[in-house]
Amino acid sequence: MIKRMVKAESNVSIEKLCNLLELPVSSYYYQPAVPPEQEKMNEMAEKMFDESFDTYGKRRLSNALRKEGFAMGVFKTSRLMKTLGLVAKRPKKPHPYP
Repeated sequence: MIKRMVKAESNVSIEKLCNLLELPVSSYYYQPAVPPEQEKMNEMAEKMFDESFDTYGKRRLSNALRKEGFAMGVFKTSRLMKTLGLVAKRPKKPHPYP
């Protein structure tokens, strides 16, 4: 929100905007730290998903990650897939014609 206001009003300083919103200036520069284990997990999940030709869903991906040593459940794997933008391909319906 502050970044949008800075773009709209370039002549107003960040400190003034933060004071108006009653926020500390440090909150403007805050970037949440991602633990290194989480980064490894993300990389491994993407790698496994790509190796499966985008066919692994949340259950198969969580089993594969467990075999690699990452303790993850199905729901955490589902959340991870959503954040990484991984969507599994689904098999097509069989047709009665050849």
